[in-house]
Amino acid sequence: MPRTFNSSEVDQGFGKLESLNQADPDNGLNLRSGKEHFGWYLVNGKKVFPASSKKGPRSVGKGRARQLAKYLHLTPNEFGELCDCKLTGPEYHSRIVEKISRGTL
Repeated sequence: MPRTFNSSEVDQGFGKLESLNQADPDNGLNLRSGKEHFGWYLVNGKKVFPASSKKGPRSVGKGRARQLAKYLHLTPNEFGELCDCKLTGPEYHSRIVEKISRGTL
């Protein structure tokens, strides 16, 4: 069962994926700023899937956490690892590339 996250934990998780993109613009999460962060996850410059995260001071409930995990093609537990800093941006990217090579994404 997924837990409740505060918005700074979610921002931290998404930030790790954005920082990957800053180091290599062809790979990682490319989000636009604003009240609702929306963008694309890129692999070798190609859009693989859309992702979105609302910014705000309140907590992110279990349902929203499940939805964010689904956007990022993670299980709820993997999403928790991303927000808790147990999963790095490069590790996440490797998982996505592996899913693409297997044809599951």
